[in-house]
Amino acid sequence: MTNLSIETLGVLCELESSPPHSPNFSVLEFADFSDGARKTLHNDRGWTVGVLRRLGSAPVDYFGFVAERDLVEAVIDSAYSTLLPEDDSDDHDWLRLKWILKDMGIEVSAQDLRELPYIVEFGPNLLAKLPPTQAATLPKQISWADYHDY
Repeated sequence: MTNLSIETLGVLCELESSPPHSPNFSVLEFADFSDGARKTLHNDRGWTVGVLRRLGSAPVDYFGFVAERDLVEAVIDSAYSTLLPEDDSDDHDWLRLKWILKDMGIEVSAQDLRELPYIVEFGPNLLAKLPPTQAATLPKQISWADYHDY
């Protein structure tokens, strides 16, 4: 066991491939530690957007369609859904994270993890898809609590 403490949990969302009608996203969940280190907890999740069509028209460019609303919110909502357990629970899988951390030698309760700040970061490929005005004002780290009441 180590004396490190976890300061923050978070997720890095990235655009892996960008066919205009069906982009593919990945999520990497991480923990930031008191010594400044960041450790990946898992990187086995992601999602693909199905082809969007308006009635009687050609496929719609996903980024143009979502930019009409809010790409940041759409990605955060999808990342949240992607990280939910497979049992249809509406809560993050804190127990899974507890066991991953235990395998790293970090003892922490699921409740303690739940109480940590949880942030969302966008990778460079995804940031490049944001409308310029949104990219200019987007913080480097977004508080998950601003979007979800977990």
